[in-house]
Amino acid sequence: MNFSIFKNKNYSLFIFGQATSLLGTGFLNVAMALYVLNITGSAGKFSSILALGVIPNIVLGPVAGTIVDKVNRKKMIISMDLLRGIFALILFIYSIYNPISIPIVYVLVIFYSVCQVFFSPAFVTILPSIVKKDELVDANSMQRTISETIFAAAPFLGALFFGLYGLSIILFIDGLTYLISGFSEMFMEVPLLEREKEKIPFVKEVLDGFKVLFIDIRITSLISNGILTHLFLTPFALVGFPYIIVTILGGKSVDYGIVESVATIGSILAVFAVGFFKKKYNIAQCISIGILGMIVFVISMLPLSNQYFINLLQRNSLLIVLFFSITIFIVYISFGFYGVFYVTFYQTTIPKNKLGRYVSVQALFFSLARLLGFKFYGYMLDNFSLIFPIIILGIGMSLKVVVHIPFIKETNKLETVNARK
Repeated sequence: MNFSIFKNKNYSLFIFGQATSLLGTGFLNVAMALYVLNITGSAGKFSSILALGVIPNIVLGPVAGTIVDKVNRKKMIISMDLLRGIFALILFIYSIYNPISIPIVYVLVIFYSVCQVFFSPAFVTILPSIVKKDELVDANSMQRTISETIFAAAPFLGALFFGLYGLSIILFIDGLTYLISGFSEMFMEVPLLEREKEKIPFVKEVLDGFKVLFIDIRITSLISNGILTHLFLTPFALVGFPYIIVTILGGKSVDYGIVESVATIGSILAVFAVGFFKKKYNIAQCISIGILGMIVFVISMLPLSNQYFINLLQRNSLLIVLFFSITIFIVYISFGFYGVFYVTFYQTTIPKNKLGRYVSVQALFFSLARLLGFKFYGYMLDNFSLIFPIIILGIGMSLKVVVHIPFIKETNKLETVNARK
């Protein structure tokens, strides 16, 4: 891992701002889940709140990306962080005198989601502007390591603080972290993007965000790959794992918590694997390795199709933790490895003045895929034997291999051309 990249002041501020806001968000996410479930006792209402958080991405995504490509990205991320910080502190003051009702939770989720729709494309497009191209893999790896470490610690600490002090203190911490993040980002030096000299109608610019998907066959292949991930793998991990462990096998909440912790370890170790493989293989090959790891994960899930194995797990919670820790480690180290090269490729390939539009359109398709995946796996797990969702997952991962073939062919073709020069 290349720690010398922190000598870059802008990168250090970039990471510090992200880490601070992620800590507050991690606190708030787990506290909100516990708070809503405590009030309503309904998983359905909690699911509705999660769905609300996706809707702004679907409705505003392409428009937000176009706006981000036209404005000062540094000012955009600072504004979104400060707005969320101020909003959280206002709710903190309100919560001292009044209980936070479910409608207020809805408003909070929607407000944060709208801010995130504009923040995310601006934030993602800043990184390739403040680090050198040959340092981008290391920069993304380091960013992912720090993010995953915080994601591992924040839920536990958030639950602890919520249990001891309630929701008010969580709102205060969240507001404070966003304000600190916004303040630190003020000291970054972010180059302004070159604007198109020709004045283009706004609607055409929004549509151009979709055209970016086809500027390079490798980009088309890449986003198709990502959509398959969010349609098949992400919903299976988020819906399937807790359902299988707790509902089907009768595991305890702590069993699932241990498994989730192992998932985070897998994501962190993926970053160290990146440092080794990037020296030996090109991006196309590294993405292929990540996909193959996901297929290995599907194979590791096949014992769940055997009723004798199910019965064995139901009788021993230690076996539940051991089996699912191994399988979730495989998928998260594979996905984490794959993700670093996935992000690095589009950051270095798409023109910087169109990157915001690409990120927003990508988020739109990923959100739609996740919604379909959640609905599909929820139905499959409720109504069919475990073997069927696992087979569907295997088909999805196999399709990832198929859509990655054009990426490999184009990469090999370009390398051959460059070798002849």
